[in-house]
Amino acid sequence: MERWLLVAIGLLFAAIAFRWGGVEPQEWVLALVASGAILALSGIRRGQPILRPNRVLLGCAVALVSWSFIQALPLPPQLVQLISPARYAYYLHTREMTVPGTWTSLSLFPAESFRWAVTVLALSGWFLLGRWLVYQFSPVPWRVVVPFLVVAVAQAVLGLVQVYAVGAPLAQGTYVNRNHFAGLLELAFPLLVTGGLTAYWSRRHRREAPLAPALFAGLILGAAALVVIAVVLSLSRGGFAAILFSALLMGVAAATRTLSGKWRAVALMLAAVAVVSGFLYLPTDALIRRFAALAETEELSADTRLQIWKDTIRMIRAYLWTGCGLGAYQSALMPFCRTAPMNTVNFAHNDWLQLLAEWGLIGFTLWLVLVVRCFQAAVAASHSPQFSTRMLGLGCFGALAAIALHSLVDFNLYVPANAMFVVWIASVAEGIRPRWSRLRPWMPGVLEPKFGGR
Repeated sequence: MERWLLVAIGLLFAAIAFRWGGVEPQEWVLALVASGAILALSGIRRGQPILRPNRVLLGCAVALVSWSFIQALPLPPQLVQLISPARYAYYLHTREMTVPGTWTSLSLFPAESFRWAVTVLALSGWFLLGRWLVYQFSPVPWRVVVPFLVVAVAQAVLGLVQVYAVGAPLAQGTYVNRNHFAGLLELAFPLLVTGGLTAYWSRRHRREAPLAPALFAGLILGAAALVVIAVVLSLSRGGFAAILFSALLMGVAAATRTLSGKWRAVALMLAAVAVVSGFLYLPTDALIRRFAALAETEELSADTRLQIWKDTIRMIRAYLWTGCGLGAYQSALMPFCRTAPMNTVNFAHNDWLQLLAEWGLIGFTLWLVLVVRCFQAAVAASHSPQFSTRMLGLGCFGALAAIALHSLVDFNLYVPANAMFVVWIASVAEGIRPRWSRLRPWMPGVLEPKFGGR
């Protein structure tokens, strides 16, 4: 059953990714809720202990989902005045259009906040579903990420066809925005690289014919190369920088894990040289011109994105603790917007800032704990003595690092397909987080991992 469930998940993700990344809210929210329902039916019926994750992780996730719904609930105006003076002032300005004595919410757009709260709940179910499947496929957890990598490679191939066969000026697959297209691919790149290494070494140690594992690994690494080319052709500066950043971090992590002394220093130097060389020789002329435009001080000071960030920071100060509500960024920014006042600013083009503005310090702190926890799980898995688990953990670490960097200049986490991929990678990292135990007491020093430990 688990194999068919994984196939269904892959088809679901492909349908969302190939439909403009799932930007139509009605479609992808229903898809995520369906994923949570599948988890409930499978896990509760079988009584799997994997559905009880670490207490800190579970507590923060439950608190974050609850806070997302609380923002959308109607509350007494006196309570809103006490905990969010800025929201109460907004309520006073608009109460002439409402029934006297009507309760109000912490969110400036409660209907939209409720929809996003359902999304957070569904993504939490998506996380548990991924973690449960890692438990089911624990002998070979790599299978859990294969459908997502296939979709990402298919998007990369489509982007190459757009440029070289159709003559499009840039690659963007089926996405509306090239930066979000690059965001999908940068998540897949580290896993493809470490997957290629895993395919070669794991089969090589089984004493198979040396050509077979080499060809299979070459196929996977070739797919990683296609992903890099597609990101370059997308002309996404953030996506290109994120790929180089993840490659550098994975090289550093691998060197510090396996080498010592002068060899570690040599490996770190080679990793740095490889990243710098990639930055110098991989970009096309069009991408170089985009980086050159960023380097010009005059353009940078007048960059609309920087001005939006300044406006967002002013809004954060007003709604510091409780936020303006998930999905209410556009409505809340209007009084603070000094950038292109005649235009609509839907996003902050910085996931970190926007989540802080919408969730406030309360929700943002809970989310940050979850992020740190997932990074810790990936790092722990990357130190596993089992080569396959170590490579999968290293790939998850590189993917999470890439999207964390790119999120500083874009809103990839608000694109459904990319958010699903990020949550899935986080669930895999948490699922393979080793909990070491001596399973063979007659062989001292031999440690084997238990997946999904507390």
